[in-house]
Amino acid sequence: MRMGTTDHVALTPGATYSSWRAMTARQPLRILFVDDEQSVLNALRRTVRTEDVNWDARFAGSGADALLEMQTWEPDIIVSDMRMPGMDGAALLEIVAHTYPHTVRVMFSGQSDRASALRISRVAHRFLSKPLTTERLLENIS
Repeated sequence: MRMGTTDHVALTPGATYSSWRAMTARQPLRILFVDDEQSVLNALRRTVRTEDVNWDARFAGSGADALLEMQTWEPDIIVSDMRMPGMDGAALLEIVAHTYPHTVRVMFSGQSDRASALRISRVAHRFLSKPLTTERLLENIS
């Protein structure tokens, strides 16, 4: 999924995440996790360390930090919280959709109001509700 390499695989309409993952399984899956809550990022770090996953994971505490990270390292997947101070997850994923269109965008959030759901549906490929268990994370990302 990295742009500019021979391993580039675009998600096309009708393509499944599983088929895409099978095509890119030989290299670590590059994932950027974004959340303003340090405890959530620490839990995600523990998951990456302790589970048998082939991930190259990085972590950002804000949307601005995520965009800075992406200037030098393009993830295959970005997983962002919705509610963050400053730039929220929907605004972040909207920028990612335009700037890095091949990056798969996943939103996770504990909120479920109608307006937020509509914003999320426009920018995210997938939505995961909080609390996010290790099993659900692995099931939806790996």
